Amino acid sequence: MSDLKQFIQTIRKWLSQWVQDTHCPFLHRQLYSESRLPLCLQDAFAAVALYEIKNDKNEEVLMRIIEENANKLLNEQSFVTESGVGGPASLRTVEQLARVQALFIYQFIRLFDRDIRQRAQAEALILTLNGWINKLWEAANLDAYLETSFGFGGLFSQGLGTKSLNDPSGQQWRDWLLAESVRRIWLIGNYVQCVYLMMRNRQTSCSGGVSFTARRGLWDAQSAETWMRLVRSKDPLFVRCHETDLIIPFVEVPEVDVLCLSIMGIMWGAPKLDYWVSKLDAQLELVLGK
Repeated sequence: MSDLKQFIQTIRKWLSQWVQDTHCPFLHRQLYSESRLPLCLQDAFAAVALYEIKNDKNEEVLMRIIEENANKLLNEQSFVTESGVGGPASLRTVEQLARVQALFIYQFIRLFDRDIRQRAQAEALILTLNGWINKLWEAANLDAYLETSFGFGGLFSQGLGTKSLNDPSGQQWRDWLLAESVRRIWLIGNYVQCVYLMMRNRQTSCSGGVSFTARRGLWDAQSAETWMRLVRSKDPLFVRCHETDLIIPFVEVPEVDVLCLSIMGIMWGAPKLDYWVSKLDAQLELVLGK
């Protein structure tokens, strides 16, 4: 149970990091750099910033604002579904990703706040977030399939892994950012809700697993050049989320992304990681709250 509580505290710190730096282990500052931060994420960003200053005097008004933002997001999604244009699947992958990220943020705030009303409303949306995550995953896979099979301009993969690592346009890096963002919100969204149910009921169901990139530095790269240099030099450690312990014999802690370390904490527990945790550098200690 202490490992699960630590995981929730870690996610809370990551959201604070996002509003301070516009970047955290599951929200990348460069993902929407070619357009702008989607309006739904702008609202979620403002909600997190407001929540950072919550106190006994303003919490009622503040939580009402967060509730209205969440309802606005849900109603916009319902409008798309009822419009007769194919429902959520008609949205581009990047648009679905932004909506899932925003809904997750509201879910996290409301599930772990002391406001009973907000917690109850968030519990009622657990299946909704799960459904949105699954729709996002289906859309991303369809984009990847269309691109690799027919050469269409899909927004998810666009031939990721087949292009030259010397691609001067940086498109491969942007493709990877989108793909990795889908993978990371799948992991964070599912794990946070499973952890909540485990803490509440002492049991939960397994939502499955996906692979993600566990090499430290790749997610935090701020340019295509930096990312390509790292990809060329070292194994990116593309690993299944339930098999993260398999990399322990081959890498040191500073080589492992903080998202991977957090997943290892809830999957395997602190005792198995004691040797590794003793080697954490100051930055990792701050991020993980150790």
